[in-house]
Amino acid sequence: MIPMNTALALASLAFVGSGTEPVPGKLVIKAATIITEPGKSIPRGVIVVEDGRISAIGTDLGIPTGARVFDYGAATIAPGFVDAHAVTGAAIEITDTTHAFTAGVRALDAFRPHGLEMRRTAAAGVTTIALAPPGQNVLCGLAACVTPARQGPVLAPAAYLKISLSPRVFEDDRYPASVASALKELEKRWKLVGTDPKAAAEKVSDFNRQLQDPLNWFAPKLGPADARALAMARKEIRPWFEIADETTARQVLKLSRELSLQPVIVAAGDLTEVASELAAAKVPVVLPSLDLGSGPRALKMPQSLQRAGVEFAFATVGPERGPETLRAGAALAVASGLDRTAAFAAVTTRAAKWLGIDTQVSSLEVGKLANFVAYSGDPLDLSASMIAVHICGEPVAAPSPGARKEKP
Repeated sequence: MIPMNTALALASLAFVGSGTEPVPGKLVIKAATIITEPGKSIPRGVIVVEDGRISAIGTDLGIPTGARVFDYGAATIAPGFVDAHAVTGAAIEITDTTHAFTAGVRALDAFRPHGLEMRRTAAAGVTTIALAPPGQNVLCGLAACVTPARQGPVLAPAAYLKISLSPRVFEDDRYPASVASALKELEKRWKLVGTDPKAAAEKVSDFNRQLQDPLNWFAPKLGPADARALAMARKEIRPWFEIADETTARQVLKLSRELSLQPVIVAAGDLTEVASELAAAKVPVVLPSLDLGSGPRALKMPQSLQRAGVEFAFATVGPERGPETLRAGAALAVASGLDRTAAFAAVTTRAAKWLGIDTQVSSLEVGKLANFVAYSGDPLDLSASMIAVHICGEPVAAPSPGARKEKP
């Protein structure tokens, strides 16, 4: 059964089929206000889109001949949200829990652009997601940055290497049985593979001979894809560590210093006491999106991290949170005292920077993908309704009756 909030979201936006191909030519989008990035906006804004990307943006721009025009009148247009860590139901298909080290798994293989989950994501105003493998293994695999529509490109097939040190990983009767042993095994493997993905994939036989331990027959072998992914996470992409407490955060910081890693922490617990250490190491944090069930400490943690100088973003993190919680959670953070600009950055620009896709999405600038949402008011004011969602310029949801589509 579809949850009520999902049903309302899908009902409020009438989708134009399952992945309409973009029509060649130019589009022009008008609105009373265009938020280009957190804290910056354009009055009487006009966006010109060509081949899915923004070719011009400003005030009172001329309309190119032959362009299709979407006039949203008094509405506010803002960049689409970025979900930095999303796990879909399809991702279960690629998960192998027979052993805990599956670095070569690719979340992209579970991407279903035509599925209900992607329609639901777009309906919530989320136009970019980092699709992550489930956190059931220590080395979970590679996340992929995608757009939840057929016409949208895959932005990064390997965006980050996900590592889970959450308690559920150690519940099964398998190796490793603790955070300490998992970190020891990770360190050993990272030191073996080095920083060259191609060379690492070619040397797996040598690596596996060195990994053999007569006292531990349970340690799994490396495959070429595993070695390549581990090497990538030392130089080309960032390792994202899913953790549940401050002690594990300190252990991750120690390992990262020793191996010169640039980690991102996906926090399932309170990190207030370790905030100053995270700030000193310049390690950003991904927080689960807030909801009405969030306790006082969770509601105040964004402010605590901000005061300590820690960059943070919100994400759905697991399948138990729907994409609707990104907007609702950011609004709840504002209601709990977080600065509005910081809250908006936490669902747009920050995560895009860590994912290495900030040159393509998360703000409205010339050259970037035309991914945006039209609202009847402030995006973080939940009394404002969503009018339409555009991905690569094209509406993936039909405009509401309040919007006017002009013919050239």
